[in-house]
Amino acid sequence: MVRVAIPDGTVVRRWADIEFRGDRAETAPLTWGQRAMWWTLDDFRSRNSWLNLCRVVAVPRRSPSDVPAVADAIGALVNRHESLRTRVRPVGDELRQVAADTGRLPLLIVEAVEGGTDDHLPNDDGAGLAREVGERLGDAPFDHAEEWPVRVALVLVAGRVRRIVLVFSHATVDFHATETVLRDLRLLLVRGTVAAPPGLQTIDVARREAQAQRRRSARAIDYWTREFPRLPVGGFAHGGPPHPPRYRQLTLVSEAVELASHMIAARHRVSTSTVLLAATAALTVDTDTGSSSDTGSSSSSDTGTGTDNGTDNGTDNGSGTGSRGAEARRGPDRCGLVSMASNRFQPGHGDAIAKLNQLGLIVVDLADRPSFARLLPRVGQAAMEGYRHAYYDPPAIRRAFADLGFDYLTMLGPYCLVNDIRLPRDPAAAAPDLDQRALDEVRARSTMVWSEPATRFVWRCRLQLVDAPGAVGLVLTVDTCFLPPDRAVALLRDFEDLLVRAALRDVPWPWRPPGGARTP
Repeated sequence: MVRVAIPDGTVVRRWADIEFRGDRAETAPLTWGQRAMWWTLDDFRSRNSWLNLCRVVAVPRRSPSDVPAVADAIGALVNRHESLRTRVRPVGDELRQVAADTGRLPLLIVEAVEGGTDDHLPNDDGAGLAREVGERLGDAPFDHAEEWPVRVALVLVAGRVRRIVLVFSHATVDFHATETVLRDLRLLLVRGTVAAPPGLQTIDVARREAQAQRRRSARAIDYWTREFPRLPVGGFAHGGPPHPPRYRQLTLVSEAVELASHMIAARHRVSTSTVLLAATAALTVDTDTGSSSDTGSSSSSDTGTGTDNGTDNGTDNGSGTGSRGAEARRGPDRCGLVSMASNRFQPGHGDAIAKLNQLGLIVVDLADRPSFARLLPRVGQAAMEGYRHAYYDPPAIRRAFADLGFDYLTMLGPYCLVNDIRLPRDPAAAAPDLDQRALDEVRARSTMVWSEPATRFVWRCRLQLVDAPGAVGLVLTVDTCFLPPDRAVALLRDFEDLLVRAALRDVPWPWRPPGGARTP
């Protein structure tokens, strides 16, 4: 049980237990998504709380809000989803999932009281206190061998439960799975039951992967081993000295990006995900150097997927160099991005409660120097091809690349990782229609802030796309050896500028704004 300290004088707190009872006690290997995540956990064993997923659910007004009723709903949720009562333990010489049929889930009960700080006053319906409880519950790494993969707290105001705080281990579920769990929790609170049967659980997924999915994995590995060696050097291959603190995170919250991306998507009949992915490709590819004939991708002699494992220099430990001639100087004929794929299109995966997402390789043809409008459909097609081949056995792909002289754990470092974790929007919603002046006015409201520096980070450049009220949040995490702070700021500003321009007119190669910074 994780104990959490809540500020004295603002709350009353106590612990309780929720009993659960499932249908079976089973063991199985890890899923492919879990195996990939476990490599990250091993690398960040001393500090992996950033892998925890915190969610807050407001108790519906029409549902019972007393503690016993809400606790019963949570118990029914854990009964329904075996993944929430599955731990990861060493069995012999391998890690295995171990599902329990019965047990107790610790429940933290926190109540706001009069006289607390403004954030904790009952008239905010417990929202401020729920945020703080979530931060504190999520601050400690999970003990996956002993702890259930979900932590739960109830936030009470005036004796009634107003907020439910849940912290999930990302080693067991992904973002899509958490949304499915929260949907079921809301139904259990309001109706007391969920009519539809539960989706596949993490043990079910692992067993399918060990049997029926082997050929799919082989096809994916064939794609990776065919396409990756043909990529030119990534945009973040060559480093310099670090800019302390070495690992930084910068967030741009932009209503202009939100509106412009929808305008572009509607005009060209693509998704906003494709628009944002195309902008990332446009601004992270080195348009001045590289060619399709220059293999140049990282080999097993490279060190560090996104870092040099803590050393104090930023020398090139990435994609190698290779020979460069006149063709190289005119720009690359293709570029590569790494994107997180949900793998939810597989049969039975839509409502699966499991960690399914894996890395996908997106390879975009640039040989004809396309304008941004022409870049969009080919990025969309390349993304679909990458996502089709993003479901594979991690040890198998690692062996396949080792046979080719590559280290799978380090070779992707020079390429930008993109992770779009925004929730789906109503596809029937009308696209905005704004002119230059209106977009400029909206853009003036954008905000950019640096977050607390990280102590370690496994990528050189990662861009997360997140929801923000009426806007898109672009969260850029960088190794300053490869992307110094001033260039990180320029990358996000150029990203916004490119989309605002593309919302009104086509943008020719090389896409960057006149006088803009050279970001890669």
